[in-house]
Amino acid sequence: MFPSKGLLSDLKLQVHTIDVGESNSNGKGKGKGKAGKGVVRAKPINWPPALCKFLIDWYIEKKLKLPPKGVIKKIHRTACTSAINAKYGSTYTADQVQRHYRCHKENWGLVARHLNDSGNGWDETNRMLTLS
Repeated sequence: MFPSKGLLSDLKLQVHTIDVGESNSNGKGKGKGKAGKGVVRAKPINWPPALCKFLIDWYIEKKLKLPPKGVIKKIHRTACTSAINAKYGSTYTADQVQRHYRCHKENWGLVARHLNDSGNGWDETNRMLTLS
């Protein structure tokens, strides 16, 4: 039993912060420029609940418009970033938006996996996953 789309839009969204100063490179590995040159993440941001809701709703609408095996690509992330920045007057980057979306996607993957297990369900009153 999965929560309905209307229920998903009613969920109270939390404010998240992005990590900064971390490097994806530890100086080891193949390729040019790996040794000693890391990629620094963008400035940390707090995501207000209204922005989180808009982001998730935008991605849901885009995914529903895509073919069944369609994938969200960089052009979609850029369009979502432009829509967020235009609507809220913000200056988020495509990487910040993609990282925030990926965080929600990973969390929902865990919920979906546990909902598929026998005996687990969704509590409509508390809007929580119930494990048995």
